[in-house]
Amino acid sequence: MPLSYRLDPDAEQELADAMAWYDAERSGLGRELLDEVHAVAQHPAKFPASGELIRGLPLQHEFRRFLLKVFPYALIARVQPGELAILVVAHQHRKPRYWRKRVVKIPP
Repeated sequence: MPLSYRLDPDAEQELADAMAWYDAERSGLGRELLDEVHAVAQHPAKFPASGELIRGLPLQHEFRRFLLKVFPYALIARVQPGELAILVVAHQHRKPRYWRKRVVKIPP
């Protein structure tokens, strides 16, 4: 049975900010980003081990990275029983690894 997925409030804000930026560039482009995020999130919800395992985080949870195909973003998610929690919608070329401090603070 596929996992459900949800976006953490911080990830929702990152996505909203990115959508607003893309819409300012071209009307409707923000919606295309949203559609791709949801499409990419569907795959790990079915196959959670398909993303790249993120090493070096001192946590008991499994974190994985799922790359978008069109936009330069990655979804950083925690695989937990029955759910894929998308914690970060990270731009791949700006502020690399900024999100690591945030996920380390997430309670078990």
